[in-house]
Amino acid sequence: LLVQIGLLYVSFGAIFGILQGGLQPILRAQGVDVGALGLLAALLLPFGLTFLWAPLVDRIAINPRAPRIAWIILTQAIVVGLLVVVAFLGDVSLPVLFVLALMIAFAAATMDVALDALTSKSIAPADRAFAGGIKVWSLALGSMIGSGLFVALFHRAGWTNIFLSVAFLTLATTLPILTQARRD
Repeated sequence: LLVQIGLLYVSFGAIFGILQGGLQPILRAQGVDVGALGLLAALLLPFGLTFLWAPLVDRIAINPRAPRIAWIILTQAIVVGLLVVVAFLGDVSLPVLFVLALMIAFAAATMDVALDALTSKSIAPADRAFAGGIKVWSLALGSMIGSGLFVALFHRAGWTNIFLSVAFLTLATTLPILTQARRD
């Protein structure tokens, strides 16, 4: 379970890294005004507001046999789908990109709520400190991918390929949690 949790935090960190620091330099290189890029900081708002809908995630069981994993799968599927849409939009207006990125942020933040709930329920108290360390390490690794590697490879890979790569990373890091449905 710790491996699956770590993988999910890598993809979560990658999304967070893109929204927090990866997207801005790429858009700036494409000529977007610096002032407009400052507004992209609002994309981090969903991560700070999860307390508003976390009780709903806890109460609403999409799948009663695996309620937390169902939320994780649903929200990760939304992230993957939206990343694919962004990948093929190409030269889209900043307001449209902002709305899509905000939807990705809400889905990723909701996944984080469900994953935290799964972790706190499924990890034995004696292992929670270790699990917390894996979470932080995985989140940091994902953030480096989303803000560093994403930017470094962007000009070589291009808009479509880089966003499809992040969608693939999200999908690949999500599939292993399906083996844990009995633990939820």
